[in-house]
Amino acid sequence: MLRIFAGLTLVIISHKMKLKPIQLIHTAFCIAVLTFAAVTLFINKDKLIFSTKMANEGAMNLLFPLIGLISISIGIFMYNRMLAGINETDTFESKLVKYQTAFLVKCALFEAGALLNIVACFITGNSIFMLFAGISFLALLMSRPIKDRVIAELKLEYPDTESL
Repeated sequence: MLRIFAGLTLVIISHKMKLKPIQLIHTAFCIAVLTFAAVTLFINKDKLIFSTKMANEGAMNLLFPLIGLISISIGIFMYNRMLAGINETDTFESKLVKYQTAFLVKCALFEAGALLNIVACFITGNSIFMLFAGISFLALLMSRPIKDRVIAELKLEYPDTESL
């Protein structure tokens, strides 16, 4: 009897925790960026400079920050476009799967911009790239999936809102 009850409890808990896995993935994205930035700063601590002169790194000085900012723009665009493809008549499960896909694409693009600029800092020792990595990281951090935001973006109603 206890074994059956424990099994039912797990089913009920997992049914009501639909948002937790994606929040965990978001946290992993954030930790990955922070860890890589910390390691880069630790390794390059003796040779870090802060320079905006184009002659120092050539095209990398302009290209990497630009790619970081473009990846944020593309991430937001793709996210909004994918959310627009969700019909209000879709089932809750279908809406959630489409939301998770859109969210992961957005986070991956935000993380890519941050990691690219951290790599540029690692290669050149110029900490100006960390500034642009920070912008991408801030965009990633602010995109954390919160229950109220997910409800609003998916236009969920009462029975489905309790499943998050």
